[in-house]
Amino acid sequence: SDWKFLMKNFLVDAGLWGCIEPIRNEEIDPELDRRALAKINLSIKPIASAETKKAKTAKEAWTHVNS
Repeated sequence: SDWKFLMKNFLVDAGLWGCIEPIRNEEIDPELDRRALAKINLSIKPIASAETKKAKTAKEAWTHVNS
């Protein structure tokens, strides 16, 4: 989808894509994960945020939005 493409590039540019796809099982910095989660939540329509409100990590939110 266009949203997925644009959001991935936004997260890559912000240095946050590693929260979604960590490199070699590297540990995710909790502060970066909170920032990535916030950016995902702020980029979706309120109606779509019902499921992402339950997400504890950016990866969980990404999975919900893209399922």
